[in-house]
Amino acid sequence: MHRKRFQRGSVKPRKRLGKMYWYAQWREGGSARSKELGLCSEMTRAQAESLLADIVRPINEATGKTRMPNVNHTFGQFVQQVYLPVYRGKWKNSTAMTEVDRIEFHLVAELGTCAIAEITREQLQDMLNSKANRVGRSVVDHLRFRLRSIFRLALAEGVVERSPAEVLYTPRHCKPAKKEASFNTGGLQKCDGCSWASREGHRTARNHRGDETGRDSWFAARRPRASMQSAGGETQAVQGRY
Repeated sequence: MHRKRFQRGSVKPRKRLGKMYWYAQWREGGSARSKELGLCSEMTRAQAESLLADIVRPINEATGKTRMPNVNHTFGQFVQQVYLPVYRGKWKNSTAMTEVDRIEFHLVAELGTCAIAEITREQLQDMLNSKANRVGRSVVDHLRFRLRSIFRLALAEGVVERSPAEVLYTPRHCKPAKKEASFNTGGLQKCDGCSWASREGHRTARNHRGDETGRDSWFAARRPRASMQSAGGETQAVQGRY
């Protein structure tokens, strides 16, 4: 006898006749079912998952296997009790230290007391927009990736009905990365197009910025070179000095 259990189904992109469609799969009455939900260009994954949830809801209700999200489960509780224990087994010790600190500082501090099932896409996007004014693009990118990972696990655990993090984006107005400070170090100066150069050679190094030919000439001026001199009607090579 087929064992009846709660199901969510799956949604995947699938190509047909040169176009990409959202392809839903689920089981009903012990048999596999599938359906094209629409073009990927016309709906997001979140919208496709919402359509699939509407399809499997009456099937779950008929089997008595409905599962409601735990509204008392906060974001912070889920991260501490479920997400981190799962991913600590995958991370190296050094990675775990960095990731745990980043998650607690940026995500749990902001969303920790919110019921995870009630968090919306708009709420998450507003948080990323706010972060973009204070941190660089790479940090915002990583926070977006981590939110998606957290809510995918929450979806797999049945804590939420759908993930609000799938269509998050990184704002284009992120805080620019800090530029390298300009300073003197024992008579050395930093120029944009070359390595550390002495003050004496700084002008020459600056002239060859971004120019391979100029770079070669700058180094050639500091290597021994041979000059040709005539002595007694004969030409001989005389080794030059630095």
